[in-house]
Amino acid sequence: GASAFVSALADEAEGPALCLVCGEVVQAGKRPRPGHPGACAVHARHAHADGIGVFFLVLKCATLLVADSMAAYGPSIYVDEYGEEDRDLRRGAPLRLAHDRLRALERIYNDHGIRAEIA
Repeated sequence: GASAFVSALADEAEGPALCLVCGEVVQAGKRPRPGHPGACAVHARHAHADGIGVFFLVLKCATLLVADSMAAYGPSIYVDEYGEEDRDLRRGAPLRLAHDRLRALERIYNDHGIRAEIA
């Protein structure tokens, strides 16, 4: 089952996605055709031989975890002064990098736990 770290992935256009592994920006969103991987999955497969990717979705202000053809949203690594997320940047509150969340995401990635987080 999925942990509290992830939620179901919606099939909608997401805008730019920053790969937190290598720093490249790709266009996240719908798969080009049913049964074909989206840009984040393609990037993870080609840039990172293991097919694992961790992306920051700029317009959603959320993370995206990718493992082969599976993907799931994770929490934002940016929070407001009260430690709350501003999903989809709806409130427009000033945000800061949440170092603890970034470290937790790094631990999951470094411990090869992305697949388990998505499953």
